[in-house]
Amino acid sequence: MPRIPQYGSPTVGPAQPVQARFRPADNSGGLFGAVATGLIKTGAAIGDYAQVRARIVAEEEETSAKEADNQLASFIQSAMDDPETGLRNKRGKDAKDAFEPTMKEIDRRRSELRGTLGTPIAQRAFDSVADQRMLSAQSLVSRHVAQEFDSWQDDTQAARIALSVSDAGTAYDDMAVADKHIATALGEIRKMGERKGWSPEMVAIESLKTESAARRLAGNRLSDVAPDLGEQYLKVYGARMEPGDVDAVQDQIRTRRTAEAAETRRMQAQARQEQREEAALVSEQARDVLDMIDNGHEVDATSLGKLASRLDQLDKPVLALRLRSAGEVQTFTSEARQWRPDQLQGWLNQQRGEKGQRTPVQAARIDAGEQLLGKMRARLKSDPLSWAAEAGVAQLAPVDYRDARSMQARIKTSLAVSERYGTQPTFLTDEEATLMAGQIAKANPQQKSKIAENIVTGFGRYGRDVLGSISGADPIFAHAGGLAATVPGGKDTAERIFAGQQAWKDKAVAIPSLDAFQAAPGLGSALAFTPKTRGALFKSAQAIYASEAVAAGLDPKFVDPDTWGKALNRAAGATYGRDGSRVGGLGSYRGNNIILPPGVAPEEFGTLMGRINGDDLKAIGAKPTYGNGKPVDLETLRSGYLFDAGSGRYSVALDKRGTQFLRGPKGQFILDMNALVPRLRGRAPQGVLQQVGDWLGF
Repeated sequence: MPRIPQYGSPTVGPAQPVQARFRPADNSGGLFGAVATGLIKTGAAIGDYAQVRARIVAEEEETSAKEADNQLASFIQSAMDDPETGLRNKRGKDAKDAFEPTMKEIDRRRSELRGTLGTPIAQRAFDSVADQRMLSAQSLVSRHVAQEFDSWQDDTQAARIALSVSDAGTAYDDMAVADKHIATALGEIRKMGERKGWSPEMVAIESLKTESAARRLAGNRLSDVAPDLGEQYLKVYGARMEPGDVDAVQDQIRTRRTAEAAETRRMQAQARQEQREEAALVSEQARDVLDMIDNGHEVDATSLGKLASRLDQLDKPVLALRLRSAGEVQTFTSEARQWRPDQLQGWLNQQRGEKGQRTPVQAARIDAGEQLLGKMRARLKSDPLSWAAEAGVAQLAPVDYRDARSMQARIKTSLAVSERYGTQPTFLTDEEATLMAGQIAKANPQQKSKIAENIVTGFGRYGRDVLGSISGADPIFAHAGGLAATVPGGKDTAERIFAGQQAWKDKAVAIPSLDAFQAAPGLGSALAFTPKTRGALFKSAQAIYASEAVAAGLDPKFVDPDTWGKALNRAAGATYGRDGSRVGGLGSYRGNNIILPPGVAPEEFGTLMGRINGDDLKAIGAKPTYGNGKPVDLETLRSGYLFDAGSGRYSVALDKRGTQFLRGPKGQFILDMNALVPRLRGRAPQGVLQQVGDWLGF
């Protein structure tokens, strides 16, 4: 029967080889050589077939047993030494785990090979050799597995010790936790010593080395955080560390302190540099703020205070003082800007009269007050509305030139500003006037006429003043606009003026020279005391002439008297009927040329003058007097000489040259015929009063 293999410690001696049991007389040449020799000898000697056959069968069984043993040996060798799966190429735990499966697989292969042998003789021969081979394989495998198992235990314990040492170093901020990790490492060392049979001295040496390494890691980490804590750590645990590890922690302490000192120096240098840079930047900001204040810009007081405080912190006390002084001066200026010039002048007089040493701030306030007074007077003279808005005295809503209510609101504001400061009323700021002038310059004649009409209608009695402020260096616009809004047919005249002006500018028409116009019959004494209006009327007449000249085909070298006369009259506010009759324009009274009120014919004016009575003068709030204050009677008034004051109003002089004017409540007496015309026309038949006028010598 086949034997059951034993995997314990081998005690059976070497099996008897097959050759010892089967010893042929002569086996030279191997199995088949012996058979051949035997056949020859047998055939030759006795020729006994049965004997030969028995010997062949015996040799065949022996050969089969050897072949099975060869295959088993090859299988065992592969199971032991295969580069990828061989047991002796496995290490540590892998070798231990592969031991039982490998031996079972070898035994399985042995049984499999034994089963291929057909006779008990062959099986017994195979068993004797296989037993020995199995014991040998078991011995080799056992030694390898024992060595690798021991190595596995060594590696595992060494890794656990190293991990515990590392964990102890990581727990540098909690010594109780670190001590637990160190205790774990020391426990593994004791187990390793027991397993390896170390002496107590050896265990103590390894334990000290391991704890020292853990303490070194913890000490280094702690020293890296705070060198002082590293020193305290060495005082507590230095006796439980090897000298080399103590030195390592001390080196880390020195290195860290050196690094901290260097970092401190670097940070201090950086802080000084940053402070210098910030001081330069903040100083520059402060100087910019001072420039802004000097140029009249208001800076937030809170921001000024913060900036001055920062300058103090940056050791810039002088600049901080200047900034605070400027802030106080700004506060004063902001308040004083709302004063009137006389109030500010009074404050300055009071300050100059005070005795004693002035502080820098007081001196700065006085200087600022003087500068503000000069600026205030200049601005009130040139652009009082914008100054009032800037000073916070008035709020200027934008003017809508299409909305009469908007323009009336501006009149109210402008008159309030005029009353506050005692200045001549202005109704647009310089900026507003410039903006509107730009829009007018781009408009066509019809649009210009409409704009002027809207302005005069919306601003009422102040319309001409507004037109004058808009036109600037172009007095023609103000004159034409006044005609468009106040004279019957004046809109057509204004469009003629604007069209001729544009054609003139575009050089689309040639007209006579200025000398030629001045040599032609002209205005005479009309507008003698209002040269700007006289000049605007004259230029407007030239523009009308230019528009008429193209249609009439006039010679550009000469002035056509009829065309020029009509142009002058139209520019003076005349309106022509279909029959050639004229109202408005140029007229004459007592030999002096005047500009007639709108709608009044030249021949009608004297009649209207003859109808004036005392009630009429009361109606217009006018009471003429001589220079000495004595009242003037109606006869003296009617016999006076008229000089244009604009819009159908006249100054009245006692002489033809206009050297002795009648006085009124506020300067010269002004006879507002434009306002009186409706009253005078409805009073008496013209023929009767004309006779009276003739009797009086008109």
